[in-house]
Amino acid sequence: MKKLVFLLFSMVISCLANGQTTLISPAGDGGFESGGTPAANNWYAVNSTTDGWYVGSVPVPATGTNCAYISSAAGTSWTYNETSAIQHIYYDVIIPAGESKLTLTFKWKALGEGSGFSDWDNMKVFFGAGSAMGIPTANTEVSAAYQISGAGASYGMYKLSSSAWNTETISLTGVPGVVCRLVFSWKSDMSDIANPPAAIDDVSLLSMTPDPLHGVYTIDNTLPTTNPMLHNGTDNFNSFTEAINYLNSEGIAAGVTFSVSAGQVFNEDCPAITATGTLNNPIVFQKSGAGVNPVLRPTGTTGAYDAGILIHGGDYITFDGIDIAIALGSAVEFGYLVRNASATNGAQHNTIINSKVTLNRYNNSSKGIYQYRAATATDVEGTNSYNVYRKVTVENAYMGSYLYGSSAYPDQDCVIDSCTFGAVTANDIGNGAATSCGIRASNQSGTVIAHNTVRNVTTTALVASGIFVEAAQGVINVYNNNVYSIGTTSVTATNYVYGIRVDVNAGYTANVYNNMVADLFHGISTASATISIRGLALGVSGTGTGNFYYNSVLISENAIPSVAAFYLAGGNANLLNNILDNASAAGGTSKRYCIYRSGGTLSSNYNDLYIATGTNNFTGYYNADQASLAVWQTATGNQDMNSMAADPSFVSNLDLHTSNPLLNAAGYPVAGILFDFDGQPRDLNYPDIGADENLSPPVFTCTTPVPGNTLATTSVFCTGQIVTLSLQHTITGTGVLYQWQQSSDGVNFVDISGAATSTCNVMPDADTYYRCMVTCQNGPVSSNSTPVFLSLTQNLTSVTPGSHCGLGSVTLSATAIPGAVIKWYNAADSLLGTGSPWATPVIDTTTAYYVKAETSTASTAGRPLPAASTGANWNNFGLVFNTTRNIIINSVKVYPVNSAPALMTIRLLNSYGVQVAGTSDVVFMPNSGTGTTAQTVVLNYAVPAGTGYKLIIVSGMNSANKLVQETTGFTYPITSGAVSITSNWNNGAASPLYYDWFYDWDVTELCAGTFTEVLATIATPPVLTLTADQTLCNNTPGQIAVSSPAGNFDTYVWTPANDLFADPACTMPYNSGATALTVYVKTASAGTTVYSCTATDTVSQCADVVAASVTVLPTGITATVSPSVFCESGSATLTAGPLTGFEAATLQWQTSSDNIVFADIPGADSSVYITGVITDTTYYKLLVKLGTSVCTETDVLVVTVSPIPTAPFVGVITQPTCTLATGSVELTGLPGGSWVIEPGNHTGTGATGIIGGLSTGTHNFTVSNGNCISDWSADVVISAQPAVPVANAGADAAFTGTPVQIGDVSSGPGTFSWSPATGLSNPAVSQPLASPATTTTYTLTVDNGICTATDDVTIYFGYVISGKTRYAAKAVAGAPAPNMPTYEAVKYNINKVVVILKSMPAGNEVARDTSDAAGAFEFVDVVDGNYMLSYDKYAADTMQMGNSINAIDVALMKYLIGHDTTGDPSRYFSLKHRKAANVDNNSFINSIDVARLRTKIGQPYNPAVNFPKGNWVAFDTLITVSGANLNVTLKTICYGDYDASSSKYQDSATNWSMTKTLPDSDIIIDGEEMIVKQKQGMLEIPLRISNKVQDLAALGLELNYPATDYRLRAAFMPSVQAKGSALQINPSLEEVIASNDDLLVTDENGKIRVVFATTDFFDAQANDQLITFVFEPLKDLPAGILNFDLTGTGVIGNQYGTEITDAFLLMPKFFIHGDDLPELDMYISGFPNPFSDKATIVYQIPDDGKVTLQVYNVLGALVAEMENGMQQKGKHTLVFSAEDLPSGLYSFKLLFDAGKSFESKVLKLVH
Repeated sequence: MKKLVFLLFSMVISCLANGQTTLISPAGDGGFESGGTPAANNWYAVNSTTDGWYVGSVPVPATGTNCAYISSAAGTSWTYNETSAIQHIYYDVIIPAGESKLTLTFKWKALGEGSGFSDWDNMKVFFGAGSAMGIPTANTEVSAAYQISGAGASYGMYKLSSSAWNTETISLTGVPGVVCRLVFSWKSDMSDIANPPAAIDDVSLLSMTPDPLHGVYTIDNTLPTTNPMLHNGTDNFNSFTEAINYLNSEGIAAGVTFSVSAGQVFNEDCPAITATGTLNNPIVFQKSGAGVNPVLRPTGTTGAYDAGILIHGGDYITFDGIDIAIALGSAVEFGYLVRNASATNGAQHNTIINSKVTLNRYNNSSKGIYQYRAATATDVEGTNSYNVYRKVTVENAYMGSYLYGSSAYPDQDCVIDSCTFGAVTANDIGNGAATSCGIRASNQSGTVIAHNTVRNVTTTALVASGIFVEAAQGVINVYNNNVYSIGTTSVTATNYVYGIRVDVNAGYTANVYNNMVADLFHGISTASATISIRGLALGVSGTGTGNFYYNSVLISENAIPSVAAFYLAGGNANLLNNILDNASAAGGTSKRYCIYRSGGTLSSNYNDLYIATGTNNFTGYYNADQASLAVWQTATGNQDMNSMAADPSFVSNLDLHTSNPLLNAAGYPVAGILFDFDGQPRDLNYPDIGADENLSPPVFTCTTPVPGNTLATTSVFCTGQIVTLSLQHTITGTGVLYQWQQSSDGVNFVDISGAATSTCNVMPDADTYYRCMVTCQNGPVSSNSTPVFLSLTQNLTSVTPGSHCGLGSVTLSATAIPGAVIKWYNAADSLLGTGSPWATPVIDTTTAYYVKAETSTASTAGRPLPAASTGANWNNFGLVFNTTRNIIINSVKVYPVNSAPALMTIRLLNSYGVQVAGTSDVVFMPNSGTGTTAQTVVLNYAVPAGTGYKLIIVSGMNSANKLVQETTGFTYPITSGAVSITSNWNNGAASPLYYDWFYDWDVTELCAGTFTEVLATIATPPVLTLTADQTLCNNTPGQIAVSSPAGNFDTYVWTPANDLFADPACTMPYNSGATALTVYVKTASAGTTVYSCTATDTVSQCADVVAASVTVLPTGITATVSPSVFCESGSATLTAGPLTGFEAATLQWQTSSDNIVFADIPGADSSVYITGVITDTTYYKLLVKLGTSVCTETDVLVVTVSPIPTAPFVGVITQPTCTLATGSVELTGLPGGSWVIEPGNHTGTGATGIIGGLSTGTHNFTVSNGNCISDWSADVVISAQPAVPVANAGADAAFTGTPVQIGDVSSGPGTFSWSPATGLSNPAVSQPLASPATTTTYTLTVDNGICTATDDVTIYFGYVISGKTRYAAKAVAGAPAPNMPTYEAVKYNINKVVVILKSMPAGNEVARDTSDAAGAFEFVDVVDGNYMLSYDKYAADTMQMGNSINAIDVALMKYLIGHDTTGDPSRYFSLKHRKAANVDNNSFINSIDVARLRTKIGQPYNPAVNFPKGNWVAFDTLITVSGANLNVTLKTICYGDYDASSSKYQDSATNWSMTKTLPDSDIIIDGEEMIVKQKQGMLEIPLRISNKVQDLAALGLELNYPATDYRLRAAFMPSVQAKGSALQINPSLEEVIASNDDLLVTDENGKIRVVFATTDFFDAQANDQLITFVFEPLKDLPAGILNFDLTGTGVIGNQYGTEITDAFLLMPKFFIHGDDLPELDMYISGFPNPFSDKATIVYQIPDDGKVTLQVYNVLGALVAEMENGMQQKGKHTLVFSAEDLPSGLYSFKLLFDAGKSFESKVLKLVH
């Protein structure tokens, strides 16, 4: 949508009072004060599923009580989600008549994400006609054509400002009477969030009648602004700001001119110009009066992009004589900024002229002129086109000018003309670490860059360019520019320096001419082969065409950088009339070139390629270094044949005007270039070379040429032969021009392109006349030489065509002169065969073939033998040769000189250095020799006529393996027959100094005449007719027949033979290859088969092939019906399918009432049929037919019509009883067969059913016959259950002489009766007293007259012993060991212990009981006496150990035994714990018990082996019963669990594990420690301690590793054991006891168990290597990151048995050394680990991109964001400060490129 221009024309323009309408009120709908939803305020919200617009007060409103905001929680929060989503809120208004001027004001705030133009998380605003814009859609952006923005936006986006409300005002235009739509959109991406999102408030939209400008106005800051405007030429604006605001607000009615007083200074930041002019009504700001230009001095805003003047989508705006000079310390980036307002509204036809821009080059974003596409153009109207920048001076900026367009729609035809970029002082443009240019144009088409001075552009890093045109389209013209003093102080060779660089897109052209480029410099201090300085350059990126004409380039650097006056990397370069002078110092290892071609296509001539003499100075590079112009001409295939190598004699290193007369008239005229660099006319016939046309035309001495006859080296030539033409007479004098011509008839001659010397080499392919037109330029006078006729040899004497009837091979023949070989070719010149006669391939149409006859002549070439026997060993050396004929080099001879023969390789290259097509390397083994004996090497190289071939040795030569090379005794060229050896090849350059390697060439010269056409005719065979294509039912016979007029064919063969038969019944298979006019087909395979019949007449050889297809239908088809059952009546849908394969068939549905007789249903002939209303059960099927034949039919479909059952009849109802709380009912009248009664899903058969389990209340029932359901039954009422009394006999008790009261007050109501009555005070009361003589159980019965209840109680005659079995903690007898901690006496209850009560002293068992889940046991009827509580060892086997018998128990035992000084370590074990410590169950507690316990722990868990259930023991307890009940505790303990840490009873091994899980296995300990050495095929895997541990004495581990890929071979602990110490993996108990080693390691199928316990405790420091495993890989490991997982659990303890809970083990990330170890593209590391207060974070990213570095605590909460923004590729370092964070683990998460890649690192903070 292009901008709307409102021009109001009238004969008389009067002042009118402006009308104004409030379209959106900030106090109402715009302030969201009309309700709590968008709709209540007449706004429409279009929300995504994750976020949306809501109305409320979560963000504090700017005014009032509400605002609109984005929320991810339905308005309860001011937040958004990390997901890709777009949501909109919009408001529609109608523009009032006559009020096209609109002012939008709103308040906003939002944080969001993405600095600059990064379009990540932000708010955008859109406005336009609603019908064109459409209704916004969630997750879809509104078209950029409608986007609007004001000064508060960053590149059109509102973001990064959430602390306070911001006010934005935007001037708009609208069309009266049109519905316009205002849209606010919030967009988020899937990477990172930066809350809060957008909020808006106080939206105001006013419409007004405009008061447009027209005519002349002044801008004078000494006068006030006129108010109101009179529009009569006297109005003034006090400032640019007031003038632009009025212009934007009111528009124009005609052309407008603002006259700005000369010499005035305006200190202001001007608003953007959004108004626009037209071709006939432009807007002009111009200097008024004499004196210096008026100056704008803007200040700008830090963090924003500011410009002195900003044209925002406007057209036809001119600034003439308005300077911009930023104030000292200001933050302004751009002088003149011209940008599009939207994707369809560009800034066009604007002019900046006669102005000066002065900025701050230390701001590397500063640009004097910046033409910028703020939105990517979607059509031509959205581009910034046709803008002109003329006579503008830019100083003290980082970049002079930058035109930046869109690739799909580039800016069109912009002009930068007669401007100056850079002051006379050095380093005026750039001088920083970013790329800098004088002029840069990106994505431009038709641009003109002319007559500019670009100077003093430098960088301290990256690239420096004078003029840089990139991604050019159309035709770009760069001419008459003076570019000098461009360079970098960088020492990096790849920070290139360009004078003029042009990158053109494919299919487009750049013309670069009349430019001067000088004084390019580089700060490189170490020589490099990289071409760091490039005067003119093409195709560094881009493959288009560059025409470089009349340019003068001088490179005059020192000898350190490698430099080129012209650099070609890609595309097509045409060089003509250029001076390419590389006067840089010679020497060193760097190189200097006039032309350097690394790629692309080069056409070059009439240039001056001058380079000073010296080491590593070359005319050019073309596949290799080319030392001189002559060598360059040969190597490039005759490029620059009319060029010279003359010192141009420039005036100075900066002034490239020339004085060398050799350049005079030495160029070639270029159409359209009429003037030189200085504007002087060029000689249209004899121009000078270079940008300067300043020499007088020469005086020619040639008058009248007399060329005489045309001479040729032969008059009869062979195909592919080179013939040299020359003239009979030599033409004397100067000013002679030659033009060779050719003709097929000797009358009409045409010029031969490029043939402009006195001789000419031609390669004719037919009889041809040649002559030369010789012209003396003094006159001029021209004369033609007498033509010479060259004829192509004719070796053929006759040819005979052939013919064949129908498909077949045709025999052709030819005759030739004696000795000639006849060769046959197709139209593509591919050799098909030799000799005569010759049979063509099988063909079916008349075809032309071509034949020629070729003779061969034996010849030799090269020196016959060497005159010396001196050897040399230079690889890539050889000989350069030409051949005038096609030849075969059969073999050559070499003379080996060697002491250690080794294979050598011979290769044949063409003039471009590429291996000749059809040849391959020849590898041979030289004989041992001293250089005197020849060795023949067979080559068989076919070489077309041509020049510049190289026959070289490419490899194999060394000091002990040489061939003879001559340095004297020869003179080039060495010619024999067709071959002329012109020089030797010296590793990329031609040289006459040597004769290399190859002697006595055996050559065959080939001579072939022209191709002669021979026709192979195919006659049309007789008519052959075949049965038409047909379709068959599956496995049904069909017939295929062929017919032809009688006698035309005698054999008929059918293919394929499969499924073909010779008889109609298809019982006799057809024999493949047999003749038959009729065959039959039958198959069960569905599908289409094409059968072919080949008919042949064996006499005439006529043959024909006809084919027909047979389609066989599939075997069957499936049909379904829905619904299949009806109640009473209904309609059903019948569906058949799939129909694949049945396309040729017809369908017919049939119906039946009895499933016997079926009839067609009229019109039911598709795959779907809907029945009519069915009242009886009906049957259906589908027939598949071919014609009248039925191929197949579906199974019968049944549609059942069932009656609706009658409602069940209610019969006998049974009510609840005293013992049964529910009732039942008998239902009758049920349907026959099976039925279902609901509710309850009661099933059954018969007419009657009983439904039980009915609760109190009313019930109704339905019955179903399986298909249909009845109505509800009558009510079934169930009464409440009768009241049941309570009988509570009380708790069991013991009678010990005092009567015991039994029963409870809760019993009743009713009568009471106890049984037996013996021993009771009253058996008829609720609580009698009991005094039994023996243990008695009493039963209480309560009767309320309806129901009874009973309960029992037992009164024991004796006492009760009750108690619990509990797990006992450790206790120490005697003097405890040093520092031994104190433990609680009892820990917790233990169940399933069989407790035995024994009488004492006899020890007889009295009773036994098993403790319950709470550990309780009980004995009753116990009489007074002495007893012992014991346990049943075997019954106790039901118990099982817990999960914490580990290395700490072993360490405790060792510690206590080690501190014994009495010789009786058991004194440290209490009586109760000696059983647990005495593992071997003998009389002693010693180191053998320690070893046994260690062995048990080190084995995989097996209850029967290491910790059986019987390992639980209880301790006998003596008790006395004397007149009272007792409560006692039976204590237990488990073998080995000396610290009493084991869990309660366990039924399985599920908890058999260590206690602490290791962290993720990819945690890196240190960024510098990530390489594991690979030695003898083994891998050492260290585990390190996370932080310091004092007095470390115990370590237990259970780890898993990939046993399919590795095998554990060794383990050691560096702190206590040498690496080489022998340690037996999986030792036996005997080995453990014998070694008494502190470390035990076992391995079972990838599960490692480690038990380490020592009395020699030690302190372990953070990151100490605690234990190291050595693994043997079971397969080859590639170099790079090792995918090795080592995971599991572990426990760490000190010498006192205390578990260390804040330490864990770390495993580094491993790499394996290799020849191609990959670079770690992306990683993050941190150190030290653990750290205190500060940690250094080091990370690397693989490319430029967005980086986010965040820090999370152990709960996953974000605690810090260290980085969020764009960064350059490479390594970065940050310091993380954690003084205010608590100790703990912190995860550092590195995300790169929108979260596509991430790494993490965990560090531990310890204050």
